[in-house]
Amino acid sequence: MTTKSKQLVRAGHELASELKADCGAVDVRSVAALLNELADALDVQSARSDALAAALKASEANDADARCHVAEPEEKCAALAAENAALKSAHPQPFGPEMMKALDAYEKHQDEVPETGMLDAFFILRDSIRVTTPATDAWVNEQRDAILDATFKAAKQEVERRFGRTFQDCAWLARRNSDTQMKGAVEMAEWVELYAAQFRGSQDGGTRE
Repeated sequence: MTTKSKQLVRAGHELASELKADCGAVDVRSVAALLNELADALDVQSARSDALAAALKASEANDADARCHVAEPEEKCAALAAENAALKSAHPQPFGPEMMKALDAYEKHQDEVPETGMLDAFFILRDSIRVTTPATDAWVNEQRDAILDATFKAAKQEVERRFGRTFQDCAWLARRNSDTQMKGAVEMAEWVELYAAQFRGSQDGGTRE
């Protein structure tokens, strides 16, 4: 409620009290009662206005948060598109040293097996193209990580469904008895988990195959 509204409500109640105390006429008391009701109504309306303002403010905050969540994927898509365009437009330097190496590789085989020379030249030129794609690499890593997690989860669930025990119990039993089926199923799931852990470690270390 604004300060002016509060002052108006207070003044209405005070005026109504004065009229009731000072005047004995019925019509004046009716006016006082009316003023009192109007002040109460204004008080209620002001409270509703405050609640509506708070709700609008919360809605604006939620909208801003939603826009932030939408903006992040849009930025990722824009970065991926830019890197994809850079990859498509990348080509070897026509007069660079790698081009000379490719020509030498072709000429070495052009008389006997020109196809071999063409392939050698192609690989030299292909490997000479260097385009950094950090956004694409990050996206591929995210998808690969999610797939590994889903695969490990599915493998654990399959072990539990197949043998009717928790995965932890199956792993414990597989190490202590000769049930080759259980052991093989557990080892397969654990291999996926190990590979996922190694992959995450290679990401953290900055080296990735």
